[in-house]
Amino acid sequence: MNAGRRRSRVIFHVDMNSFYASVETAHHPELKGRPLAIAGRAEERRGIVVTSSYEARRMGVNDDDDCPGSPPKVPRTHYQAS
Repeated sequence: MNAGRRRSRVIFHVDMNSFYASVETAHHPELKGRPLAIAGRAEERRGIVVTSSYEARRMGVNDDDDCPGSPPKVPRTHYQAS
């Protein structure tokens, strides 16, 4: 090794927050352009939004929101269990 040489480090951050919503849209093309929230199963006490599409975000749906157990913020939002 070169004692006088410093190694540089690269930190690469990838924000894949909307990735799962994009995957659902790819599998279910009828959801394209609609507000979409990916959530845990409410019956397993994991009924929170994990991620959402950009359409849903523009309408006020956020990560960690409660979902189907309580009325959704946006009535037209499609909730998909993960």
